[in-house]
Amino acid sequence: MSEIRVESEPGKMQGPEVDLTHRLERLEQENAQLKRQSKLLTIGGAAVMGLLALMLIGRLVSAFSGGGADVVEARRFVLRDAEGIIRGVWELADNGGARLVLRDRDARERLRLTLLPDGSPGLTLADRDGRSRTVLGLLPDQTASLVFADQAGKTRAVLGLPADGSSALAFADRGGETRVNVGVDAAGRPGVTTFENEPAAVEEPLAPLDSVMPTPSPEVEPQ
Repeated sequence: MSEIRVESEPGKMQGPEVDLTHRLERLEQENAQLKRQSKLLTIGGAAVMGLLALMLIGRLVSAFSGGGADVVEARRFVLRDAEGIIRGVWELADNGGARLVLRDRDARERLRLTLLPDGSPGLTLADRDGRSRTVLGLLPDQTASLVFADQAGKTRAVLGLPADGSSALAFADRGGETRVNVGVDAAGRPGVTTFENEPAAVEEPLAPLDSVMPTPSPEVEPQ
């Protein structure tokens, strides 16, 4: 009996090899399709995010420019720098007052703008140690006061303009004791009083700077 052989053409794969090749080609096609879909999703997502950002910016600009009915409302704003340190606080106090506090890079309070519940405004400048050095305030009795303190926290000079039309300027020594009073009374009469030794019994040391215009510091969360 003769043997019959069927030989395949050279270079042509058959059987399992052909099936494996088809699978690899199909996987490559599916992978390319997934990549195209992923690019489309990425571009679409970026477009949506950009559109949302433009809408938000437009609403904020409209709110602050007065060009629309949108309003940004809050009871407290906190300003932080790139390192996360609180550099400013603008808020309403529990007692009904309002205050703005600005801090330096070391988170030390240097400026306080305060509006008390009775409507009295005040401005306080502090040094690097947190001591109030200058206070400008309008008191409830309509007296305008400008107060200066030294590095030890002692009140050293006070300029006051009461509602009655008089004016007074007082200077104190390092202990806070009044040494010179210069003023003009409500009738326009000038006067100068000096205390070379001990102040007179009726004279009192100048009021502490914080008592002239109280500006309590706002409580903020730790950095």
